[in-house]
Formats: sequence, C-alpha cells, structure tokens
Amino acid sequence: MLKAYRELEREGLVTPQPGRGTFVQPSALIHARLTPSAALVRDLDAWMDRAVTAGFERDEVAAPVHARFSRVAVDAHVMNRKEIS
Repeated sequence: MLKAYRELEREGLVTPQPGRGTFVQPSALIHARLTPSAALVRDLDAWMDRAVTAGFERDEVAAPVHARFSRVAVDAHVMNRKEIS
C-alpha cells in the first residue's frame, strides 16, 4: 500500500501531510474528470467496494480479474490477426 501512495505522490496526484493523512490534489480531480477512462475507473472502484463489503480477500478478487483480462487480451489478439488476414 505504501508503494502505491508513493507512486501517486511521485505523479503529483496526492500530497502527504504528516499527522493528518494523504490528500488528493485538486488538479488530479480535474484530470480524472477529463480522462476518457474516468468512467471505467469509477465503475472499477464501485466493483471493488462491493467485493470488499462482501468480504472478498485480495487474492479472491485478483484471480478472476487476471483471468478475465487474459481472456480478453487473447480474444483481442485473435481479432487483430483476423483483421490482418
């Protein structure tokens, strides 16, 4: 978790304030609204919230996500090869 916070800090998206917490930079919020993937991230956050609320552990959530992503990547690769042919 600390590594993730450090990465966000390095990218200028959050600012740590010792004794108070870590805060999102206003510019990060503007960027999130402008990013085409913002809706996808919002949906993923909602999905993750439901998974955590339902009591799923990290590995229980990660395994199906990885499997689905791999399957989608293979499908996309196959589709690209058909388009080239």
